[in-house]
Amino acid sequence: GAYGIKANAVVLAAKLKSAGFNTYIVQNDGLYKVQVGAYIVKANADEMAKKLSAAGFDTYITTKGGGAVTA
Repeated sequence: GAYGIKANAVVLAAKLKSAGFNTYIVQNDGLYKVQVGAYIVKANADEMAKKLSAAGFDTYITTKGGGAVTA
């Protein structure tokens, strides 16, 4: 997810963590983005996107990085 309000990103990150996914939040272009992994190989990102979708989460893959956000 990508949110303009940090609290919304924190809520999604908590939901993902409770479902067993390792997450972190980065900030880029004024948005707080919840990430699950950072992959060099797109096929690996695609596999994670499938796992997230199977768990009921909407996904998208981005190539833009960002700076880590502390809770």
